[in-house]
Amino acid sequence: MSDSSSYSKDSNELAPTKIIEEQHAEQSVLDSFARRLAMKMKDSLAAGVPQRQYGPRKSIRRDHEESCYDVVIAAGVGS
Repeated sequence: MSDSSSYSKDSNELAPTKIIEEQHAEQSVLDSFARRLAMKMKDSLAAGVPQRQYGPRKSIRRDHEESCYDVVIAAGVGS
């Protein structure tokens, strides 16, 4: 029977030098990306923490105690 694999014995696909070259090229791309990302992060941190642009925080006063009693009475516990 013939071998049904997609490469022949003299194929360069599995040559160690070819694999190393491809891995080196991929690593170079990843290193470049990592350097650019690190530079962007460094620039962002050097710029400082952005100040709040929308003014002070607003709060709505609510009577939480009264609504708690409503829940207890609705559940039938207070009767």
